[in-house]
Amino acid sequence: MGTFFLIITKYLKMTSLNILIKCKHMSFDKILKPQNNYDLIRIGRDNDGGYLVEKKSLENAQSLISLGISDDWSFEDDFLKKNKNVSIKCFDNVLDEKFLLKKIIIQFFFLFYNRNFRVLKEYISIYFSFLRTKKKIQFIKKKISYNDLNKIFSQERNNIFLKIDIEGGEYRILDFLLLNQKKIIGLVIEFHDCDLHREKILKFLGSFNLTLVHIHGNNFAEKDLNNDITVLELTFSKNPIQISDINILPNKLDMPNNFEKNEVILNFKKQ
Repeated sequence: MGTFFLIITKYLKMTSLNILIKCKHMSFDKILKPQNNYDLIRIGRDNDGGYLVEKKSLENAQSLISLGISDDWSFEDDFLKKNKNVSIKCFDNVLDEKFLLKKIIIQFFFLFYNRNFRVLKEYISIYFSFLRTKKKIQFIKKKISYNDLNKIFSQERNNIFLKIDIEGGEYRILDFLLLNQKKIIGLVIEFHDCDLHREKILKFLGSFNLTLVHIHGNNFAEKDLNNDITVLELTFSKNPIQISDINILPNKLDMPNNFEKNEVILNFKKQ
């Protein structure tokens, strides 16, 4: 009889805990939801690496500064196709010809084990794409610091468009963005570990004067204890063109970052 009551007690505790966890599920703060529907276009490749930007801010940008590239510059290449007068500088702490050649060599040796020619061909294609692209886009192998950004911004004119995907390093430069926001016409930024940096994100949104025009959840990211996605992609624009006051998310131009998983559905608090 004692064992029976012990089992029942454990069951009730587990059930209560599950109910408590479900009740604690929280939607994202309302400030993270764009208030209207804007004139957006998709820039970059399908799925991961592509972002929605406001069309006018792209067309009026005088320079594009990209922080974090790895082996995908489809966004920058597409940006240049739609704004042929823009100057583009890409900063990444690993990307150069040696980095891409090393990937090719590694995949070549993997052929003895997995016979996967597709991945090898893909990296060879990426390597030659890099050689072509660097003739029109400047690639700089460097991990950007606060002081580096100061120097870069001092050399650039107004109407700077920024793309930032630096795996958590974004929080170190939010103060810089606030101090220099008058020179920024558009911003695409990925916020990582949102559950750990919620207050920093909300503080930034409360002080940044550009309009939040889009938000998208990255389904490559893990979910937190509240079952919320932990990586968010946000797009901002200066004086964006509004299409309507009804904003439906995900946008019809959105694509899941990981095509093998469902798109992320974001819920927002009512207040």
